[in-house]
Amino acid sequence: MSNSPILVISNGLFMKCKNCGTETDGKFCRNCGQELEIHRITVSHLVHEIVHTFTHLEKGFLFTFRKLLADPGRMQRQYLEGFRVKYQRPFSMFFICSTASALCLYWLNRLSGSSADREQVAFNYFLQHYYVLLHILLLPFYTLITWVLFKPSKYNYAEILVLGMYMLAFMLLLIIPVYLLSAGIPVMKTRFVETTVFAVYNVCTFIRFFNKMAWWKVIIMSIVNLAINYLVYVFIMEWAVKVLANSSH
Repeated sequence: MSNSPILVISNGLFMKCKNCGTETDGKFCRNCGQELEIHRITVSHLVHEIVHTFTHLEKGFLFTFRKLLADPGRMQRQYLEGFRVKYQRPFSMFFICSTASALCLYWLNRLSGSSADREQVAFNYFLQHYYVLLHILLLPFYTLITWVLFKPSKYNYAEILVLGMYMLAFMLLLIIPVYLLSAGIPVMKTRFVETTVFAVYNVCTFIRFFNKMAWWKVIIMSIVNLAINYLVYVFIMEWAVKVLANSSH
């Protein structure tokens, strides 16, 4: 069959969008943004889409990931200020990153060798099945602490939740290389490296996000915020590991 465009109803200079039915002119639908000239999907089309995804990082998941890596804090602030078209939405970004992290940690621990130490086995099981889930469940608490500490910034709880979702989504991806390294370097203090990575990223994000506050105040509040959240997480994690260790008897 030919590679000609699928028929789109035309009315003079106007074309009807195949996606929403709006009659409009130009290259894209003014209502939904879809291209008006639709081609059949072919192998070459799919190859072009793959290449385009990794070479044109002007919007979507990879663009958001790049911004969270290079410009954390400012990226979330721009999203809240209304610059949203180019960014992956917070819930979908959080879902994609947490799922990817959970799958990677699951298979990493599944493929790693077993340990004779009962508590280490319990910790590996927790990491494999509950690490990401615990962070997801604690996200509303993390958000509450951040909102209370930074209440003078005038951001509401929902806006701080958006900040937290983007930040935690990216940090869950950062954890993957940390645990990959720990698998190859058994003597590495994984929890120390993990805490350091989280702390540095947390502070850098908050300094850029709360840019109207004095930087030294933001640093102090960021450390307090991290300390509270980390202590709560460690308390629950260690309790869960003890329960898992005892249940393995």
